[in-house]
Amino acid sequence: QMEERGWWLPEHKEFDSFWNELIERGGWTDLLYDDADPGRLARTRDGRISLIPAELLAVLSAEGDSRRPYVDVTTPADEAPEEFPLRLVPYRASVFPNVHWVPWVEVHPETAHSLGLGDNTMVWVISQQGRYRARLKLFHGTAHENVCAPYGLRHPELANPLQLLSGSRDSLTGLPAWFSTYVRLERA
Repeated sequence: QMEERGWWLPEHKEFDSFWNELIERGGWTDLLYDDADPGRLARTRDGRISLIPAELLAVLSAEGDSRRPYVDVTTPADEAPEEFPLRLVPYRASVFPNVHWVPWVEVHPETAHSLGLGDNTMVWVISQQGRYRARLKLFHGTAHENVCAPYGLRHPELANPLQLLSGSRDSLTGLPAWFSTYVRLERA
């Protein structure tokens, strides 16, 4: 449509030809970028989109079987152990660093109700690696099976959800797998 109206400019190899056409037509717009064309989107030699670059696959292959570029979805996900039914989800809170905070964890109201806990109840967050005390906050945005716990806050007592992590590693990066730890909540 732009070309029909005289606004479409072909690519120019030199500035002078671009400038002359700009003056002749009386306007200029950016060249159309067709993001629906996968060949242009990929910008690879063969025009294919590589979800996992060949270079990454080569590095992982050279390192052996311990690091994989993807999770095998045909095998069932880790099941929560019976004594630790909730998945710990640590997150970095963006707050003022020099303020002392009472540590808290967030759970869905129905999860709290099923555990006999209410809003603002002090609880122990317990994993196989340890425990810490926190105030329970009810939040409808938390998944039923999760306990969301901020870290990086100044607390008057040691309350770091990262100390509860299981120590398992991400198969691709080798970094700590933060969402593979299960916990339980008990009234403090």
